[in-house]
Amino acid sequence: MQDHGLRHGNLHERNVLVHNGHPRIIDLESADAHDCGIRMTVIPGATAPTAEEFGCDELHNLIKRMFIWRPGLLLLILW
Repeated sequence: MQDHGLRHGNLHERNVLVHNGHPRIIDLESADAHDCGIRMTVIPGATAPTAEEFGCDELHNLIKRMFIWRPGLLLLILW
């Protein structure tokens, strides 16, 4: 969608279906024009980039919620 100048506007896991191994986005009634700034390819299991590094907040948030990436940084503080 972002490649075609659209932002979904309500992009959640429930709006992503998988058909023959490929994701399909549904529920497009909230879609609007969008100049996506995505700067990298999504690699399942890779370390999560920051939203700024990734370049598209809508896709970044969805991918994080779907646990496609590994956590980016774990900070452990021992007292």
